[in-house]
Amino acid sequence: MPSRSSEPPKGPVFFIDRDLGRRFPAILREAGITVEVHDDHYPGEDKPADHEWLEMIAQRGWVAVSHDANIRHTSRSRQAIEEGGARLIVVKGRAKTAELAQNFVRTYPAIGRFVQQHQGPWIAKLYRPPARGNVAAGPGRIELWWPTSD
Repeated sequence: MPSRSSEPPKGPVFFIDRDLGRRFPAILREAGITVEVHDDHYPGEDKPADHEWLEMIAQRGWVAVSHDANIRHTSRSRQAIEEGGARLIVVKGRAKTAELAQNFVRTYPAIGRFVQQHQGPWIAKLYRPPARGNVAAGPGRIELWWPTSD
């Protein structure tokens, strides 16, 4: 019988958008998830347009993670996703960054399966679970947002 490990399985590289700050990627790294941080690639005031970093992550085969739900409405960003085959997870919810990151970690097995099962281009939403009291109840869920099946 294979041994169980508390570490998540090795999986894709997640590129964390600047809008999620420094704590979000730190929590993912602590959980053993491989991340690249926006500011490490674009330091200081060098803030590229979303379509530029989306093109970069698509070329490298990474999965982008952002809190900016409006990114899908920007024509140049959508074009970068469509033409480059980018994959983007939008973290949903009004919560502290640490809570959003902890939900990502709890939901990581489902996220890993989703990424393996869906070739790009796509945009998915990562939802937090319903709260019981002031505590999240287990993992959230990930759903395909675009392209839709309608």
